[in-house]
Amino acid sequence: MAAALPVPANVFYSDEHHFRIVYPVGVVRNRDAASAKNHERESFQITSPDGQVLHGLVTADEDNKASTNDLVNIAIAGIKNANVTLRVVKKDWYAISGTQGDNIFYQKGFTGFVHSSVSFDYPAKAKKYFDPLVASMSNSFEPYIYFRGTVSLVNRLEAGGGSLWLEQGPEGANNVRTVCYYSEKDIPTFGKLKDGQLATVAGKHEFIVLRENSDQQSGLYETVIKACVLLESK
Repeated sequence: MAAALPVPANVFYSDEHHFRIVYPVGVVRNRDAASAKNHERESFQITSPDGQVLHGLVTADEDNKASTNDLVNIAIAGIKNANVTLRVVKKDWYAISGTQGDNIFYQKGFTGFVHSSVSFDYPAKAKKYFDPLVASMSNSFEPYIYFRGTVSLVNRLEAGGGSLWLEQGPEGANNVRTVCYYSEKDIPTFGKLKDGQLATVAGKHEFIVLRENSDQQSGLYETVIKACVLLESK
């Protein structure tokens, strides 16, 4: 059985869909028992010193292929009497915020191979306490991957920093490769790695299709990890 990835206790990380959110101290988390491989849900609560409660929800849905504009419209339609004060719609992410009665709502989402989102709802009278927490959590909510593989190449780059090529091992797909790019200051750390070592890295990632799957040949895919950090090596 493979060892667990070194994900901090205060982080929600989707190993299936590769995104994360960093929780503050004092959050109460509740993993939805109905979560499945293609549909993840985790609710959470934060209580202020005077007893006000923030309710939050993190979701991932592989089956939802709607555009960011459609997702925003669906989200707003689901909030009764919503007064929308912020609406940001980009190609692969969106954010909305506003008020509903005496409460403030905020939602941020990403699209691509999966639709992932985080939403918050909290009393407006507790805005001063909850706003910084919501800002911190929403900023930490991003595509992110923890990856463990076998070192196949460590390379210095002319532009500075370096790249680390990792293989998934015998059980992994041989048409998927992972490249981790690290900074100049991390060269001493990554430079100690040797071919064949097992290494665990983490960072913001992008999944690239190098060659589409066809009847003549299998597809070729690359996971690029930017601002990569080395978590452990063996």
